[in-house]
Amino acid sequence: MKYVLYILRFFYRIRFWLILLPVLAACYMIWKTRDIARYYEVRTTVYTGVVSGYDIEQASVREADWNTKNSTIVNMMDILKSEATLRRVSMRLYARCLMNGDSMKNNTYINADTYRWLMDRTPKYVLDLIVKGDEDKTVENFFDNMKPDNRDHLYGLFMWEASRYFGYKDLEQIRVDRIASSDMLKLSYQNSDPGITYNTVLILVKEFFDQYQTLRFGETNDAIAYFRRELAEAGTKLKAAEDELTSYNVEKRVINYTDETKEVASINKEFEIQYQDVLMNYAKADAAVSQLEGRIDMNINNMRSNSAFMEKLKLISELQTQITNIDAFGQKNEANLEKLATLKKALKAEERSVSELTKTINENKYSKEGIVSDRFVQDWLAQTLELSKAKAQKEVMEKWRRELNEKYTYYAPIGSTIKSKEREIDFTERTYLSLLEGLNSAILRLRQLQMTTNTLKVTDEPSYPISPLPHKRKMMVLLAFVCTAIFVVAYFLFLELVDRTLRDRIRAERITGRKVLGVMPRNSRRYRPFNQQAKEIAMHCLAKALVPYFGREKPVVINILSTEEGDGKHFVAQYLRDYWQKSGLKVGLLSYREEFNCRSESYLLANNLTDYCQAGDAMIVLVVHQPLTEESVPSPLLESANLNLMIARSDRTWTTIDQEVFEKVGEQSGETPLFLVLNQTAWDVTEDFTGLLPPYSRFRRWLYRLSQLGLTARDTKKNESGV
Repeated sequence: MKYVLYILRFFYRIRFWLILLPVLAACYMIWKTRDIARYYEVRTTVYTGVVSGYDIEQASVREADWNTKNSTIVNMMDILKSEATLRRVSMRLYARCLMNGDSMKNNTYINADTYRWLMDRTPKYVLDLIVKGDEDKTVENFFDNMKPDNRDHLYGLFMWEASRYFGYKDLEQIRVDRIASSDMLKLSYQNSDPGITYNTVLILVKEFFDQYQTLRFGETNDAIAYFRRELAEAGTKLKAAEDELTSYNVEKRVINYTDETKEVASINKEFEIQYQDVLMNYAKADAAVSQLEGRIDMNINNMRSNSAFMEKLKLISELQTQITNIDAFGQKNEANLEKLATLKKALKAEERSVSELTKTINENKYSKEGIVSDRFVQDWLAQTLELSKAKAQKEVMEKWRRELNEKYTYYAPIGSTIKSKEREIDFTERTYLSLLEGLNSAILRLRQLQMTTNTLKVTDEPSYPISPLPHKRKMMVLLAFVCTAIFVVAYFLFLELVDRTLRDRIRAERITGRKVLGVMPRNSRRYRPFNQQAKEIAMHCLAKALVPYFGREKPVVINILSTEEGDGKHFVAQYLRDYWQKSGLKVGLLSYREEFNCRSESYLLANNLTDYCQAGDAMIVLVVHQPLTEESVPSPLLESANLNLMIARSDRTWTTIDQEVFEKVGEQSGETPLFLVLNQTAWDVTEDFTGLLPPYSRFRRWLYRLSQLGLTARDTKKNESGV
């Protein structure tokens, strides 16, 4: 309860500051905002198609990859607010306003007064860059002549903080918000010129579409161009390698190297088998002939000396060689078969002719051993023919061996060369296919980007604003009033917390740590006729509060103390003496100024009052001691008294020295009560002890009832005496 009252009285004390300063601040804000600009707002909504769009790469509706989609939306918002985009908006807006403005009347591009302001600040060389009827060319001229120098008008127009409408500080106020989790972006912009505001949003949307397409397509177009260059180079290399392989095959007369080498290996395998058979037949026939010749050597010599016989053998050998070539290595076609049959007939005829010739030549019918030689000659002839056949086959086989060896020698380097060229072609081909796949992916990505970019649509077209937005002047005035009031409260609250002035009961008890027993009010200018009456009422309450601490022993000793001179010890003591004397009590007032010497031996060594001063027959003795910061009071005098009162002015600072002295007095008092009495208090503080002070008007009674939170109490008229 007391803290609630304390807070209410805090606000009551600062009521004039709390009203006056906020009112002055509000009036100043009203004067300051007398020419406040009226703002216009233009809004638009852009559909992006990022979340719900169609994906050509998957040929189906895209799955919810929210991180990627959210990043795309954020990128779009960043592009809208990027410095590059806003710079292009600034230059195009500047060109449009210069080209379409009118200094005499407002239009949908710029107001007349804004156009006049703009023309006054535009240098002549900038006006010379304007191409009438061609906004794009004008913007291009602006960018071509822009220099990164703070003295350059075009460059500074965007960078200067004082640049209205066209500067970065103004354009960055454009708001870009995503509508919930949808594909929609909401753009809004506020400015004081409706035409500039409207055209700013129009230009921003157009520049955003261009910038977004440039960023999205530029990277993909570069990739497509790269793949096409690399693909053309790889295709050229592949064709050159294939042509080189073809020329090499033609040069080496190779149609199918693998099949041809397989065929050579197969022929070689068959050749080796036949060659072994031929060698065996040759060795067998040679051995048989040698054996037979040993038995019939005379007949053999006759035959060998016969030219006709040798010619026949030579012819048989040639026929046998031809037959062997055709039979072993020739193709089995009709012509070869007919030729082979003819050769075999000729061979048989020649063999019969040789056999007959042998019979004619043979003269000796017996061999060396006396055996008939005709049979041996026939055997020898047969074996000789067989040997001739084997020898012919051997010659043919050796010829073919040489040819096969030549084929192996021929095909061996061709194979490694062909394999090397084929590996080169294969690598180049795989590179070509990989590049082709990359090109297809890039083209597909380009089509995808074209689809997603084409989904950028303005769903709510910007509208030219006609009516300005409600200005915030009232809010600003109210804010100035409230902020000033908060500052006043905070300032005085800070003073309330750090101020060490003993003003009222709560603060005095919080600072000193002792209970406040009573107060004495200061003189009031407003209620001057009632000052004495208020003091008497306060003294009555103080005296009444002292009575419970009187003992049975007489006299009752009350020590009147203070830490400094001028706190009002004698003032309070005199009022107490007069009050009790009016009640018929004998009261003695002893002061350190007249009745005793605070530096005397009797005082310093005294154990009670009678040791240093005589009180007579007084029932109550008020002893006013010296200021405690100058001289101390002996502890026995403080302990032997009935009551110790520390008098302190409520309007002075309670220093740390005062607090140390006060705490020391409390220790010296022992069990004797020590209380604080505030002097020179305000009337509202005094009323905490006395109740309502005079005058008792209806208004004062109503205020007092409110201060005591008697919100529903009935008004009862108080006794005019207040006693």
